[in-house]
Order: sequence, then structure tokens, then C-alpha cells
Amino acid sequence: MIAELRRVHRHASVALAVAVPVILTAALAVRPDDPVNASLPVDTYTSEILVTQPLFWSRPDIRAELVVATDGSAAISIDVPSLAVEPSVLVYWLETDETSEPPAAGRLLGAVRGSGIQRIVLPADAAIRGGTVALFSLGHDEVVASAAIAGSGGQS
Repeated sequence: MIAELRRVHRHASVALAVAVPVILTAALAVRPDDPVNASLPVDTYTSEILVTQPLFWSRPDIRAELVVATDGSAAISIDVPSLAVEPSVLVYWLETDETSEPPAAGRLLGAVRGSGIQRIVLPADAAIRGGTVALFSLGHDEVVASAAIAGSGGQS
């Protein structure tokens, strides 16, 4: 009885030793490529910047500024090290009439990661309409900071 089980286990071990690497290699070969964001924001040259203004956050230790280009596009430049203690920070855009908080409301703009200054592009006409930028921590499941952007109403 035991000898027969040992023989079966030996054959199964040999079969697995051959099959597992083959299956793993085949699975790695047919997996899809990593997704690529086709619309990465292009750096704005200094000559194309119309206005830069600091954003006043609900937490004073966060440093960021609003950058409005001559074509009307707007972005925020966040100093990432000022958010180093917060886990998994996501940036949301809230229209002025939205009353609930992220992630239930708002538009996800991206995640804050890395070091240095990170530029996050705001929705079209955000500087004209106005709204709120909210930083949501997935780790704490709460909004850790927010900054209101006053709309210019079409004025430059």
C-alpha cells in the first residue's frame, strides 16, 4: 500500500516538475502587455504659461500651485514630498455644485506618486468654471486636504 502511494507520488512529482515550468512560461508569453496611457500630458513650456498662483489647501503643509496655460488648459503642480506621510493619495476634481466627497463624487485625475514636483492636468475649462481639488487617501479612506479654485468666468 505505502510503496504504491510512493510510486504514484514520485510520478506526480516528476509530471509536475515538467509541467509547471512549461505552463508558467506559456502563461507569461500570452499575457497582455501593461496598459499604456495614450494621452499623457505634455510638459508646458514657460513661454506658454499664462498664470501661476498658489493653491491654499485645508492643510498648510501641502505645497501646490495652479498653472494656467495660454491655450486655457489648467494643471496643478504638487510638491510630492509634502504628502509623503499619506498612504496612496488620489487626486479628485469636484465641480462647484457637488456636495458629497470622493470617491463617491468627483472625477479621478490621478495618483500622487514618486518624488519631486508632479503635474496633474485638470479637466477642460476648470480654471473658468472653478471647483475643488481634493486629495483622497486610500489608506485612511478620507479626504486629507482640499483646495478651492475660483472660476474666472471666462476672464483672463
